[in-house]
Amino acid sequence: MKAKLGSLIVLIAIFSGGSLWGGIAILNAGLGMVQAQTERVATESRPGAEIVSECRKTLENVESLEVELSQQATIYGQQLNGKGQYLQQGQGTKMTRLVLNFSAGEQTASFRQINDGRFVYTKYETPWSSRFSQIDLLKAEGALGTRPRIAQPSEREGMTVGGGLLAVIRMLERDFEFTAAGFSKWGGQQVWHVEGRWKAESLVKYFGLPKQPWTQPESLELLPEYVPSHVHLTVGIDPQLPYFPYQISFLRSSTADRGHVLTPLSRMEVSGIRQGGPIDDAEFEFVPGDEVVDDDTDWFVKKQQKSTR
Repeated sequence: MKAKLGSLIVLIAIFSGGSLWGGIAILNAGLGMVQAQTERVATESRPGAEIVSECRKTLENVESLEVELSQQATIYGQQLNGKGQYLQQGQGTKMTRLVLNFSAGEQTASFRQINDGRFVYTKYETPWSSRFSQIDLLKAEGALGTRPRIAQPSEREGMTVGGGLLAVIRMLERDFEFTAAGFSKWGGQQVWHVEGRWKAESLVKYFGLPKQPWTQPESLELLPEYVPSHVHLTVGIDPQLPYFPYQISFLRSSTADRGHVLTPLSRMEVSGIRQGGPIDDAEFEFVPGDEVVDDDTDWFVKKQQKSTR
């Protein structure tokens, strides 16, 4: 149980962007399972990649965003439930705040990451370990000679810091290929449904898979069992907040007697959406107190430099 929840905490960091996204199958951290509440009501379609691109633009341009998060995941047969909140202030995620609390049976864990524009603070706690770290963005800018990339995956390793929803969508846009999006009714409203799968080159780059058609059974068997193969997005069309991702789901393809089967791994669902209004700057403050804080600035700079070579 300890090992299972421990690996989940590493995966949780993916949604926040605090780790190497590809190398440890970050995607499964807090996303997944398609709900059976979709009613197909239209045959209209658009390129899926176009819908995902519009999602990114929405998140990049919104002045402020407050949402409640609900997450479910199943890893190694263990059910993980999580709830939390995500705040974003300023276009392009100038400041972000992500808080997630998880439970697996009687065990609990938490993850918190705040980007206040100067520092990115990250803290996780489990029953047996915890870590509190910071990245000094001003110091990083001096070392890099340019502004550090925030909520932007690198070309070589998919690393991102201070990510949140925008980082997830950017990762999907770059590393997944999408089929045509279908227009339908979901939960009483009109939405786009977009399905995608890993690009072959991304599987080679992040997981070292052989350069062969990735859908071959032998290719899938080389992926860790907690790594998803497919993604499903439910995207709203509300004119007040168009192309907003209400739900992001990850699934795993496996072989069976009847061919390839998609098994739900996890789901992230967004609710209580508030956008456009001012958010108190105090929400983005993180006072370390007497806690020991590890400085990850040098690590961050090296990763950013490596990604641009």
